[in-house]
Amino acid sequence: KQHFEKLMKSQLVNGGECPSVLCQEFLKGDEYVIDHVSRDGVHKTVMLWVYDKRKANGGDFVYFGMKPVDPTTEEARILINYVRRTLDILGIKHGPSHGEVMMTSEGPCLVEMNCRAHGGDGCWRPLALALTGGYSQVEGAAASFVDPKSFKKIPDRPPYPFKAAGQNVMLVSYSKGKVKSTPGYEVLRMLPSCVHMDGLVSPGAEVDYTQDLITCIGQMIVMHPDHEIVKRDIEFIRLMEQINGFFVYESQAADLVKPDDFVRRHGTKNHKRVFSSDGPHLIRIMSNDRPELRGPLVKRMTTMDSSKEAVVIVDPYSTGALIA
Repeated sequence: KQHFEKLMKSQLVNGGECPSVLCQEFLKGDEYVIDHVSRDGVHKTVMLWVYDKRKANGGDFVYFGMKPVDPTTEEARILINYVRRTLDILGIKHGPSHGEVMMTSEGPCLVEMNCRAHGGDGCWRPLALALTGGYSQVEGAAASFVDPKSFKKIPDRPPYPFKAAGQNVMLVSYSKGKVKSTPGYEVLRMLPSCVHMDGLVSPGAEVDYTQDLITCIGQMIVMHPDHEIVKRDIEFIRLMEQINGFFVYESQAADLVKPDDFVRRHGTKNHKRVFSSDGPHLIRIMSNDRPELRGPLVKRMTTMDSSKEAVVIVDPYSTGALIA
């Protein structure tokens, strides 16, 4: 009852009041994303992803990222067929669609089916383009509306092996405070596999412990032809999280307590020592074992053929703005 009342009094993620609470069964398993584009009832799978969710900061399902999935596996085949049947049942015949399915011990179970493109502000698009060798749901959605010849050329499902390595990385905060500066972000931008960063925290903002998608401190797209470089960079990002290396927080005055007084008050010697809020000396620490971070990183921008133009009416929100 207490949790029900909390939800009823809360604001929805995108604004507005919560009019009701829906109780659902708990699904145990991995949650997959299956993205399609469709034209005249012909569905083409443009990418499969799996969410990387773990326990952190008291939260049971904290987003750590989203990884591309091999579309040739038996599990992928089951998911693709399940989602395509769902699209047919719902009567979705045209445009992009975004499905989320939990693969449980009893088989797939639908979590979401939406007649829209994959969200996340479309930051995954450069990665999808590299993985497939030249197309994503954004290009496929436009083709499904106005270019039947281009739509026909899109494969039934993504090619494999993928033509690059990479994934979406959600940044997790293990600290809290009012942000003074963000030196850690600048370090991450110099990683060889960093191609995009989004949803970052600005100086002056309040950061809390990451317990869900809303409290994450940003996201990155890491991508590189070399799998080992991607793996090493992700390990480095997780180290930055563990040492609270992203932010310098504003200092807060606190009364110092003598250890003996602390023991008398609390009956324990497990008191915390006072430490500087300025954080680690990031550049000195990180450049010792990552010399490539000392120099600038040249990035190549993905371009599209501007001679093929079309007018498409979409909801200009999140990835819809990219399709437009």
